[in-house]
Formats: sequence, structure tokens, C-alpha cells
Amino acid sequence: MNRRLSDTTLNTTHIERPPQHTFEEVERPIDHANVIFIHSEPHLLPVAQFALRKAKHVVLFGAEKCEFHELETLLELAIESKSYLVNGDSLLFNPVIFPMIKSFESTEMTTLVSNRFRKYISRRQIFSCIEFLLYSNKSPLKNIFAKGVRLNGKRLNVLHARLEFENEVIAVLELSNTKENPKLQIESAGNGNWMDLDLLTFNGHYYHYADEEQAEVKPPKQIFPQDRSSLSHLIQFVELELEHLINPHRQFENSLQTAKAIQTIEEQLRRGLPNFTHFEK
Repeated sequence: MNRRLSDTTLNTTHIERPPQHTFEEVERPIDHANVIFIHSEPHLLPVAQFALRKAKHVVLFGAEKCEFHELETLLELAIESKSYLVNGDSLLFNPVIFPMIKSFESTEMTTLVSNRFRKYISRRQIFSCIEFLLYSNKSPLKNIFAKGVRLNGKRLNVLHARLEFENEVIAVLELSNTKENPKLQIESAGNGNWMDLDLLTFNGHYYHYADEEQAEVKPPKQIFPQDRSSLSHLIQFVELELEHLINPHRQFENSLQTAKAIQTIEEQLRRGLPNFTHFEK
């Protein structure tokens, strides 16, 4: 894939809610852009497909609302037209994760904890968490184990998921709505390194254990990202990094695998929770 995103600047068009417009009115701004930012509402998916057929790059928001076959169709169109397709909601672009993404390559165990007090555990929340856990490990997913708990009422209060990969790496997801303080935190360990990242306050710690027998333990590296905008990281990824990747479609392929993983989790929860059908979008 050798077509550049732009010559000097990134020309973008953001399509959010155009149902009152004719398709021709949407077509004009698409023709003048090389990257289309678009939401996943059903009436906009044909616009996303149209943009890909026109060989435009597409950044999709709300991938968790799409059916698996809809995401698959978009990816097939992107590959056919040699366009890039990106999940714009990925935690990859979180300001504290994005600069540290290389550090996840040697991870052997990752734990992601999310708590939203008195908020229902939504498909969007689960999708973003699992999407990153899959993205941070390049090995195929081997096994998934999920357990949900209702404390009172019809909605889930706690969800535990364990993801096992073929390279023996383990990822654990803990979602809840039971604690008053909101939380979105990742801890990872592997190859002498340990990270603790707070995705809400955008700070963290990075430890490197060179020798367990050393007399003094060096203090951790404090992580305070200078750029605290997820959007700027998304644009940097699209404009500067995608074309240099061996597989530039891996990020969106990962979204398809996330949709499959959520289907597996829902199937397991249906066996253990009365009247559970699927996660609310």
C-alpha cells in the first residue's frame, strides 16, 4: 500500500448526522477530503462504504454498535480500494497509552480495571477495553473465560473476563459499577518491566527491574504525557504511522476480533445469568 494520506496536510471531513441532506450533498465534501471521520449510525454506514469505494480513508466511531458482518464489509472494501480503516474510539489513542504502546510488546500479563459508579456495564465500555487488550498482544486469542455477577436487579454489577493467548500471555478485565470513585487503569508486567497507567488522569509509573539482587531499587519513571489529546494521537496515527506498518489493517481487524470475543462472552453469560441476552449498546 503505497498511496500517501496527503501531500502536505491532512484533509478531513467529519460526517455526523446528515439524514436531512441528500446523498449528493454528502458526496461533495467526500470528494474534497482524503480522510473521512464518520459515526456508525445505520444511516451512515452506506456513506462509509461509499467513501471507501471512492478510495478515501475512513475513521469510524462507534464500531461497537455495528454487527460483525457490517465491520467485515467495511474492511473488505478498505482492502479492495487500498484505503485505511481505523477504529477511532480505540484506547490506543489514550494520551497515556499512545506514547507507551511499544512497552506492551513484551507484556506477559495485563490487567485492565474499569469502574463507573451506578452506570450500567455497556457494550461500548466492554468493546473499548477488550479491543485494547487484544491489540496490545499480537498473538491469536486462544481461550476466553467470563463470569458476571448481579448484586441487585437485572443489570450486571461485576464482570470478570480472562483472555488467554497462544503465546501464553494472559489478560484480565475487571468491570464494575460498585465503587464511588471512577477508575480506568491498566497494569502490565513482562520482561523485567512493570507499568501502572491511569487512563482517566493521564499519568502513570514505569518500573524496570534490571536485577532483583541490586542493593538499591531505582525509583519508577513518572509518566506525564505532554499531549493530552486523544484526537491528536488519532490524527498522528492516521497521517504518520499507518503507512509504515507491515499490516496497516491490523488495528481494524482487531475490532472484528473484539466483536467475536464479545459474542463468546455473551454466550457464556447467558448460560450462567437468568434472562441475560446481550450487552446494552
